[in-house]
Amino acid sequence: MFGRFFRYWSFGILAIGLALYWGSTPARQTPSPKRAVSEKILGTSSPSAVAPRPRDYARIERPLPAESKRREKELSRLKKQLALQPQDPQLLYEVGIRLARDFRAPEEATPFLEKSVRLNPKSGMAAYDLVGAYLETENASRGRRFFQELLEKDPGNAIAQAALADLLSASGDTMPALLAAQRAHALDPHSPSVTALLASVFEQADDARAGEMFLLAEQQQLARVRQIERDKVLQKRREILAAESVRLQDIQMGRADFLFHQGRLQELEEMSETSNETLRRHIDALLRTGRG
Repeated sequence: MFGRFFRYWSFGILAIGLALYWGSTPARQTPSPKRAVSEKILGTSSPSAVAPRPRDYARIERPLPAESKRREKELSRLKKQLALQPQDPQLLYEVGIRLARDFRAPEEATPFLEKSVRLNPKSGMAAYDLVGAYLETENASRGRRFFQELLEKDPGNAIAQAALADLLSASGDTMPALLAAQRAHALDPHSPSVTALLASVFEQADDARAGEMFLLAEQQQLARVRQIERDKVLQKRREILAAESVRLQDIQMGRADFLFHQGRLQELEEMSETSNETLRRHIDALLRTGRG
């Protein structure tokens, strides 16, 4: 009887252990279209290559009490520092992202992130997190107005154009999103994140043929860029070698002049035998003068 009880007890412990293990194991995530496109274009699955969709701040787990106190203290410190430097875009971003991420308050974070982007409109990370805050608060229309105002002031801002495309895409406005993404790509054709964004909007538009043509054009463009970079390196090496050749010839001519003024014509003749044409003409002129 004791043996039977022990067996049942062992099976019970094993079942509880398996349940805890399966419950703690994260579900395997399907790669996003942007990630899949980035792998196809760039041959990489690095998370830094292409930005994922904006963070879902509402799903971040609530921190432990001790951790909450630490985060509150850090936020208080940043706000005090910001009061002394209210125009610092990095401090504004730090306050905004902590409100959105640590305190799950994207609505409160939005003004800080907006000001950070206004002061530093070329900050891709701040723009990316601002898009996330707009989507979390279901305020994509405010986000569209914000980035459209930025583009009115600076139409060449590829980051603002890409953020606008991302907001339009998330709102289901596929064709405007496609136009905005194409403009962003035209402004920054070598950005992996912009390339992936445009490809994902093509997929959203259900235009597989256009997407394939775009990917092919991107691969060809990437090959051209790499060839141009190789040509630039070779040209730079040629320029360095040419400059070194001129410098060496100047040194040799200076040595020939020194030998001439020292009256060491025999050494000058020996030097002429191993010189290039330009240096040989210079030495011959010195020898004619010395013997004349």
